[in-house]
Amino acid sequence: MKGLIIGVVLCLAAACNSLSPVEQQQYENLIAQGAEPVEKKKPAVAGALNLVAGFGDIYNNEWGAFALDFLLWIPSIVWAVPQGVMTAGNINKKATIAYYTIGEGRNQGFDANNSRAAPPKSLQP
Repeated sequence: MKGLIIGVVLCLAAACNSLSPVEQQQYENLIAQGAEPVEKKKPAVAGALNLVAGFGDIYNNEWGAFALDFLLWIPSIVWAVPQGVMTAGNINKKATIAYYTIGEGRNQGFDANNSRAAPPKSLQP
């Protein structure tokens, strides 16, 4: 029993999509400067889909989490729904950082690494 619990905890830890402290700070800097968040995934959809054997994990491209949630379907609803919502939110935050640092939005004047950067001129009154 103890081995099963350790195995489940390790699988859950491996399946989580989280932000590093640097990514979290970059996202907060962009939002503070007035950058529009990018919504690549819809957290509510991911959470709702995880009610059905981990299909929210497929939506989020989290195949390890899907395998675990599929195998432990009924009890996995307890952790899978909030996990799907958080994962989709983190995917969106990473997409926002990428858009404004290396993507099409990089020329809009936002600085993810500077919390005190002035908003771009297009957003100034």
